[in-house]
Amino acid sequence: MMEIIQPTGGWRHRVRELIVAQAFPVSSSMGFPANWLTRPIWLP
Repeated sequence: MMEIIQPTGGWRHRVRELIVAQAFPVSSSMGFPANWLTRPIWLP
């Protein structure tokens, strides 16, 4: 939906990079599945 509202915003990329850059794994505590980076919504 964010890409429909602002296609050039880069929201998906910024959120992905923020989560990956954390010193400890936060994705599981945020409810993300183990393979979240391979799901189509998060692919570049």
